[in-house]
Amino acid sequence: MGIRDTNLSKRTGDVYDVYSKSTKDEFIKLNGDVIAPSPYLAKAYAYQMYQESTWVEMIAVARKDTVQIIDDGVLVKDD
Repeated sequence: MGIRDTNLSKRTGDVYDVYSKSTKDEFIKLNGDVIAPSPYLAKAYAYQMYQESTWVEMIAVARKDTVQIIDDGVLVKDD
């Protein structure tokens, strides 16, 4: 069982999707996600969890702030 498995049920906060790239010329890709009570801790958790490469860029995006454009093949209307 990894650190994520044992601590996931104890963590509270928002889900942050973590994206990164290892070279300047590559496209940014989704690494995974972290759960954190603040952007500051999301940064710390992501940095700790995704150390498998030397990244040139890494970002975390709060999933609650994601804007959906198309859902099930249909353009999402504004509320």
